[in-house]
Amino acid sequence: MRPLAVDDIILAEHPLAILPIKWVSTNVPPNGEFAAYDEWYQYAMNEREELLKLVLARMAPEKQAAYCMLANSHQRDGSGPLSGIVCTNGYTLGLDPWFDIVPDIAERDEYQTAMCGVCEMLSRINHRQDPEDAVRAWLSNKKLAKDHLIKDSLQMMQLLEDEGLEVNWRYKGHAAVLAMVCAATGQRKNYLQARKKVMALSMACVPGKGCWLMELLPEVPEHQEFWMKRLRSRRLL
Repeated sequence: MRPLAVDDIILAEHPLAILPIKWVSTNVPPNGEFAAYDEWYQYAMNEREELLKLVLARMAPEKQAAYCMLANSHQRDGSGPLSGIVCTNGYTLGLDPWFDIVPDIAERDEYQTAMCGVCEMLSRINHRQDPEDAVRAWLSNKKLAKDHLIKDSLQMMQLLEDEGLEVNWRYKGHAAVLAMVCAATGQRKNYLQARKKVMALSMACVPGKGCWLMELLPEVPEHQEFWMKRLRSRRLL
């Protein structure tokens, strides 16, 4: 990352809420030790949703409204509406400030120390939209040009490259968007090229297996969820 220069904008804000990034259920699902992973996961998500209701109840009414107006791109993964806002808008908070508050923090498990903050204004420039959600929104709006997402993603990727942030998840996400747009417009060769780039970025970040984005980009283009969802078009890349 480049050093700050004179006149660079620095934004600071007190978060609306500070919460653990990882949530471990404090209770046991009805099936107990026989519960499947999905049951444990959903049980923990439901428990976190109830906790967030208590957190919001302690906020001033205007802060409650500000929290609920934030974007939520986790509406299909089992997260409740309040939890989805955390997942979409949370900033990871560094450990340094916590050493003065929790003396033994270095000895604790990660799920106890990894925290995130949800902000009223900063979260609006931090929240992400999953690549597949971005493509779905594009497909559902026929007024958007066929190269709308391509131009947007290429521009964002260039900005990240200029800052030396190719390892940022946003870079991989926009690369995945390019691949899915190629699938939606029937561009087999371009899809495979874009998929190859996503795979390389993914493997660099998660050696051995890559990240979850690869689940969205099957090796066979015709098996991709959005294949040919828009009519074939001229080469866009």
